[in-house]
Amino acid sequence: MDFYGKVQIARRDSAAAWFKRAADAAAAASGWIEITYLGEQALSLTGPVTGARYNFGWRGATLPVDRRDAPTLLLRDDLRVSGQ
Repeated sequence: MDFYGKVQIARRDSAAAWFKRAADAAAAASGWIEITYLGEQALSLTGPVTGARYNFGWRGATLPVDRRDAPTLLLRDDLRVSGQ
């Protein structure tokens, strides 16, 4: 392999490492919060940030909710952070 081929491989590997670090940082920053539903009927919500669907099927149902969606969902009176 010539010099330019080695440079291209180094650039590709470097870019792949950067994207992996960025993806890992995003995953660590997002995380999950367990939320419990206290309402009487089944409830389906869409996360305002991620667009994820959260389906609480019964009173006491607990789901992992993306941290980015949690603040808005917790504005509802019938949702609580688990253990609180």
